[in-house]
Amino acid sequence: MEPLRLILDPPLTGFENMSRDQAMLDLAVESDVPPTLRFFQWDKLTLTVGKLQKVESVNICHLERYSIPLVRRPTGGRAILHHHEVTFSLLLPRLFFGAGSSPAEAYEKLRQVLLLLLEILGVTPDREALNQPYLSSPYCFSLNVAHEITVKRKKLIGVAQARNREAVLFQGSFILSADRKRIAACFHEADKVFHELSGNMLALEEILPDIPDYRTLTDSFLESFAREWGVMFRKPGWMEEEIARSADLVRTHYYPGSPFILGKVVE
Repeated sequence: MEPLRLILDPPLTGFENMSRDQAMLDLAVESDVPPTLRFFQWDKLTLTVGKLQKVESVNICHLERYSIPLVRRPTGGRAILHHHEVTFSLLLPRLFFGAGSSPAEAYEKLRQVLLLLLEILGVTPDREALNQPYLSSPYCFSLNVAHEITVKRKKLIGVAQARNREAVLFQGSFILSADRKRIAACFHEADKVFHELSGNMLALEEILPDIPDYRTLTDSFLESFAREWGVMFRKPGWMEEEIARSADLVRTHYYPGSPFILGKVVE
């Protein structure tokens, strides 16, 4: 496999973060976008929802009261309140997973990297994830399915994907600490969501005596990719076309209250 482009972005708005990942995926069809591993951060507490997720369960008034932006991801899955975490995206050509590979096969290939990551950090992950209840929950970490990264049957890393004819985009969230009441308050059925999170969600601080710093965590990610897939990394930065496409997406899709974010336009 060719080297992965490594991007380490500073804290950005949720709109900028999602538009950059969308730009990579879109341009993979039109031009030569390199395989990319991107780590990104949030300039403030932000709630994202999956590409096809309805927002009726979200307490928009609560978000507005506490100035929490609502952003739609280009990948699937359910809502995540981004705060104290390591957030990453990974863009790979579809052929990396083999001709005709399914989303489940792609998830499993990445899952092996993330299992190794936890072992590097001194955490013993579940080797098999079992389906759990709460299929109707609006929150990502209330639900465990076969490809999830769990410890003692509780979800620690959430991953979603999107794909087009040329590439697969993963977006992942590795939870370092979690305020379940703050998360639940973002939804109309706050008590229900809190109960679900209490049973199914896990944060790294709850299983390690000390959380490694951000640099150590990202270095551990790189080590796990290198050991599992045998890849190297390079840092050429963003291409001009990607930055331009991202800016266009901020104007047309990724802005506060846009029809795309509110689910009135589904593409």
